Amino acid sequence: MSDKNEMDYLGEFAGQGYEGLGAEDFIVPFLKILQKGSPVCDEANPNKIPGAKAGTFFNTLTKESYGKEITLIPLREVRLWLEWAPNMGGLKGKHTPGSIPTVGSAFGEEGLRTLSGNSISETMNFICLIAGHIEDGPIVFSVSSTGLRHGSFWNTMIKNTRLPNGKAAPYFACKWTLKIVPNAKNNFTWFHVGTKEKTEITNKNEKGEIQYITKEDFTGVLPSWEQSKMLVQRASFDALEERDVKAIEDKTSTEY
Repeated sequence: MSDKNEMDYLGEFAGQGYEGLGAEDFIVPFLKILQKGSPVCDEANPNKIPGAKAGTFFNTLTKESYGKEITLIPLREVRLWLEWAPNMGGLKGKHTPGSIPTVGSAFGEEGLRTLSGNSISETMNFICLIAGHIEDGPIVFSVSSTGLRHGSFWNTMIKNTRLPNGKAAPYFACKWTLKIVPNAKNNFTWFHVGTKEKTEITNKNEKGEIQYITKEDFTGVLPSWEQSKMLVQRASFDALEERDVKAIEDKTSTEY
């Protein structure tokens, strides 16, 4: 591999050559929590991915499975409404919350819907880097429905984090470990980063020490953070299915 100093001649052209390219020219990877109904871990499905198992993290772009735990560096979070056609008919659009007319309620029997009858899922989309693989670029972790509880808890912990000098830490200051655990109701089991009682997300190691990013990490994190503002707005959510972002609600315990 070439020494970094040997590549200085490219420095003045950093970031150039992408003029005219739009969102359709790139694929934004998503970090999914595989469920028992996910095609990639169904032995009988032709789309089965070797090594993919229910209850693990999965990269929609590289098809890599990360196991039950992953350490992420969050860059920012963006809320979106995802619009789905009835009967798992696919994604029809994404919207800023409250920007389109709707009927019903997210907590009602029929949920929140557009005037045309499509369902709306409110999502929290965390744009992150995978610790140890910053060079792979951002990945989006989306949570919805009862998963919003875990997303809100994570945001709160991020906001409450302080640097050693007592100042408020930037959003991207820490490495956070997310752990998948099973949830169960009415003889049905699904997986998420926590249960109703506890969110399994922490920025502390086994010694109880906060995992701040290093100075070396920072050189890779900062460019991704600067580019992340519009990433979710430009991203295609076609890699997801409604079941991927819609966590099991108490009133629809068999929806998956």
